[in-house]
Amino acid sequence: MGQRFDLPPLGTIEAKIIDVRKSIQDSKALTETSRRQLKDYLSQINQISGDEGLVRERISALQVYKWFVAKEKTLYHALNQMK
Repeated sequence: MGQRFDLPPLGTIEAKIIDVRKSIQDSKALTETSRRQLKDYLSQINQISGDEGLVRERISALQVYKWFVAKEKTLYHALNQMK
């Protein structure tokens, strides 16, 4: 069977639409911020130490993503084993 939802009074529907649109914009902004931070993080781990401080090496972005996914997969696998 389907679900039933209470409708707000007609006078408040516009306010609800505005709230939902704001929520969508906030979610998009959060997603973009998360993407940017992930990119920055991956760039940072793409740097290695050299004699003259940090040296930027040319490593494939795909390889860095693979390392990140492998790390996350291992972490979640370990957490699931604790249950």
